[in-house]
Amino acid sequence: MDRNRRLILTLFFMIIVVFTLIKVYVFLFETNFQDLNIKNIKLIQDTLNEKESFSFAIVGNVENSIDVFDKKILPSINKDKDIDFVIFVGDSLIDSGEDKFGAFYKTLEKLDIPAIVTAGDNEISGNGAKRFHEHFGPYYFSFSIDDSSFTFLDTTGETSKEWQEDWLINELKNSEEHKNKFVISNRPLTTESAISLLLSDYDYTLSEDHLDSLRQIFAEYNVTAVFSANDVGFNSTEIYGIRYLSTGGGGGLVFTTKPGNYNFIKVVVTPQNLGYKLVRMDNNDVSLFTKLWKSLWFRLHSWFYIGYINFILVISITFFLVYLVYSKLIETPDFYPRYGSKKKIKRKLIIAMFTNNYLPYIGGVPISIFRLKRGLEKQGHTVYVFAPKYPDKTDENNIIHCKPLFHYKKGNLIVPITNILSTKITKEFLKIRPDVVHIHHPYWLGSVGLKLARKNDIPVVYTYHTRIEQYNHYVPLFKKLAGGRIPHILVKKFANSCDAIIAPTKSTKEYLRNLGVGKIIEVLPTGVDMADFGMDDKSGRLDELKKRFKKDGDIILFSVFRLSKEKNPYFMLEGIKKIKESTNMKFRCLIAGTGPEEDNMERFIEKNDLGDVVSLLGKIEPKDIPVYYQLADIFIFSSKSETQGMVLLEAMAGFCPVVAIKSSGTDDIIIDGKNGFKTKDDMKSWCQRIVYLMQNKDSLDKMSKEAREFSKRYSIENIAEKATRLYARILSKK
Repeated sequence: MDRNRRLILTLFFMIIVVFTLIKVYVFLFETNFQDLNIKNIKLIQDTLNEKESFSFAIVGNVENSIDVFDKKILPSINKDKDIDFVIFVGDSLIDSGEDKFGAFYKTLEKLDIPAIVTAGDNEISGNGAKRFHEHFGPYYFSFSIDDSSFTFLDTTGETSKEWQEDWLINELKNSEEHKNKFVISNRPLTTESAISLLLSDYDYTLSEDHLDSLRQIFAEYNVTAVFSANDVGFNSTEIYGIRYLSTGGGGGLVFTTKPGNYNFIKVVVTPQNLGYKLVRMDNNDVSLFTKLWKSLWFRLHSWFYIGYINFILVISITFFLVYLVYSKLIETPDFYPRYGSKKKIKRKLIIAMFTNNYLPYIGGVPISIFRLKRGLEKQGHTVYVFAPKYPDKTDENNIIHCKPLFHYKKGNLIVPITNILSTKITKEFLKIRPDVVHIHHPYWLGSVGLKLARKNDIPVVYTYHTRIEQYNHYVPLFKKLAGGRIPHILVKKFANSCDAIIAPTKSTKEYLRNLGVGKIIEVLPTGVDMADFGMDDKSGRLDELKKRFKKDGDIILFSVFRLSKEKNPYFMLEGIKKIKESTNMKFRCLIAGTGPEEDNMERFIEKNDLGDVVSLLGKIEPKDIPVYYQLADIFIFSSKSETQGMVLLEAMAGFCPVVAIKSSGTDDIIIDGKNGFKTKDDMKSWCQRIVYLMQNKDSLDKMSKEAREFSKRYSIENIAEKATRLYARILSKK
């Protein structure tokens, strides 16, 4: 992606961040008002209880209007000094969003007189019921002023019909001595014309039986007037001798052919009489189409004015995503193989490697990196390794220890988590000025290495060591997500950001291609230093181990792996248990390594009475491991999470045929029946192959020699040479 596109995306990303913070601020601070109806009722009563006459305005369907209510109706109410308070009869908000409540509160602050707000459909919809109750109060309530009572119904459906009718009768009984009894309802309680019902926004869910029941209650208790909102213009009707008045719009869409699109009702109460006056905002007789267009424009204008933060956020996010997709689509990814120089590189290279774990931590990745480093250095190249800082340092040269933020602990496993924000990493990187960056993990320090390489225009090689989806049990939260698609997406994205990828086996290369990785992929397993696997025993260590474990001629089964769940250790222990039960041959199973499952494995061995045949050796230094291979007769393996069978090659170099479960990491290393056996993920098959080699010495000896010859193909010298040719290939592209 070029610089200009990055700048555009960054700009819109910053706009999204800024307006998101504004929205959070508005949500937390701008809408912090509570129980407004209760406070204003008390204010009205304190002001008017001693007055014989008063006046109030009825306004409906404001819908957060700016052009209509704020600019026309509100100034008109403020100008009329006779009006003492305002009653909003519902749908004062355009929707139930918290920002709409806040915007309407700002509108109310512009009024010179107190206001009471009736719960309407728009306020209650979605999650609005809770917000309305918090900001204004109950959905149905009543109060009185001197000789007049005001009863507010809930017609939104939040209150049951039976409950509300009982409450209404009780309230009207208590108001029998009042001269004026006013009822306020959001929904109109009269049946409008057919055309009005079709055009209206309202969902008339009140049944005719319910409506008639309410009308009879009003008639029985001599209600003076019933006020409601609608969006079909002003209407005044008398039913059972009771006056029903519904407003036109106070701001929202108004569907009517009558003149006077927007208005409010002014009610004047005196000791002598009661007066109603319709105050119109527009008396021009214009066409229905013009009114519809004007109403729609007012609505759009109000929505933008009130929800401008949402509007800008939606536009910015939409543009950001569309432009991001567009930027990706117009890129020209390198999906075709490159045929660069395959000649030996003439000059000596400086190579910077980035890894999340390294020696003295014992594991497949650290050992793989160590051997590649050693092989490259034998060719005269200089290799620097950026790795976590461990309490016990290695005596290797050119290891750049990165300080940890903290240490991850699980069982006996303690892993330092590097501070990737440390400026030391960048300083050391710029100091060594590498020709090639070689990354061994697609996250954490690996992401730092990729960023530094891209910033300094240095080619990048990534070795896919680990099936990270198999390690989701180490993740404290969202284990299923960590074991699902996300790891594969991470690997694909990271690999396609590099210039070349090293796959340890052909099956791993096939996986990366299936994943959608289009860059150069070289099959390059971890090398074996054949010098470590000579047959001489100058130290006398082999004889010592034979006296300890093989004094009775026992057949030695050997395995080395990190003692963790992804290595499938209990399959192995169950298998040893079955072999012990099915054969009388003397054998010992030695398991080298440490890890979080070590204590659990010890308990399993004790519980299943395997202590006489299984020994957990704990941590064995890499330099001592070859002696154990020479001691062993058969190397056994049960892991299914390998990307390569590094320990399998080591075992073969030590004259050990291998019996392992067939998986992506073992399938390419084991030639079935030649240097070992690869079995189905089946306990019986696995055990049968081990027992076969235990009982057939001739086959065991033949496979031992085959294994040794096969391992020579993977000497560290050969692997380092192939790695150098890959470096030359990507350097030629630069």
